[in-house]
Amino acid sequence: MRAMYSSAFMMKKSVKEKTVSGIRSMFALLPILGLTWIFGVLAMNEECIICQYLFAIFNSLQVCMNLTVFLSIHMIHAFTLTLCKVNVQI
Repeated sequence: MRAMYSSAFMMKKSVKEKTVSGIRSMFALLPILGLTWIFGVLAMNEECIICQYLFAIFNSLQVCMNLTVFLSIHMIHAFTLTLCKVNVQI
């Protein structure tokens, strides 16, 4: 959330718009994170093999999503640093 609020795009928004954006982000992530661990608890029952498969699928999706967000933030940061270096050298 801190990285999201420190972006130049978010700095221009009002407190109300930042709050609405944060709440939307939480509601987008909550089902994925919540479903993963609900199926994780249900997967404790060895007879419920479908819950074990669903837990594995949702956990993999969660890891992929986190990795994508992490890499995109760092790529954007590296790109902006590269642009700043190019502008300084001119």
